[in-house]
Amino acid sequence: MRLTILTPTLNPGPRLESTLHSVLSQDYPRLEYRVIDGGSTDGTPDLLSLHSPPLHWTSEPDRGMGDAVNKGFDQATGEVIGWINSSDTYVPGAFEAVMQVFSDHPEVDFVYGDCAMVDEADRLITLGRARPFKGRHFIRRGADCMLQPIVFFRRRLLPRVGGCDITLTHGVAYDLWCRMVQIAQPMYLPEVLVNCRALPRRRGQSRLDPLLAESRQIRKRYLKGFADHYWSWYYDLRVNLMLKAEPHLHRSFPERAIGVPFL
Repeated sequence: MRLTILTPTLNPGPRLESTLHSVLSQDYPRLEYRVIDGGSTDGTPDLLSLHSPPLHWTSEPDRGMGDAVNKGFDQATGEVIGWINSSDTYVPGAFEAVMQVFSDHPEVDFVYGDCAMVDEADRLITLGRARPFKGRHFIRRGADCMLQPIVFFRRRLLPRVGGCDITLTHGVAYDLWCRMVQIAQPMYLPEVLVNCRALPRRRGQSRLDPLLAESRQIRKRYLKGFADHYWSWYYDLRVNLMLKAEPHLHRSFPERAIGVPFL
């Protein structure tokens, strides 16, 4: 079974090299890796040109993360797709573990695992432990059930749910997962698959604030009724309390990284 990994990027700087290495060093033979660069001016195309297949890349202006990922979806040839951004890294053995699940469970279209949140020096900040859930429960809770890079799905889902919403900025992945979990029950793999990098935020800035605001906007698309609105309010309250208790999570993510803390 073929696996396609996508990395949308724009001026990622030196962090991209670690991401590339974490993908290309995996011990999985049927790999296709596609980097969709938005026209970086920081030397990213020069770095990408040093690599040969299974890495394939393009560099041209796009309309943001959603547009870049949609291009990757169109180019992907693998039966299974994963999506990692240019500051995060896969742990050794992640692909083999995930693809074994798909091989053992042909009825499963959507697999996700755990992550380790690390700082710039790869020091562990906290573990993001996911959990089994049903689709509507995931939508109610916002994106905290799973960070974007820990998800792998079968390409056959895309014609049924469509691609990424290019009007979104911070909740691109969450919106796509919301559509997928309504037609495919996810399977939880209780293993750390990814290191998600939390970068120090600039003074007076936080990328979680706009991300959480867009998460609320997306939830309104898919949730109806009093109970759903109650859960939406309860989720926001828990996130705010958590951020006060654990301020290290209130850090900025790179321009093309998506993810919120697990609760």
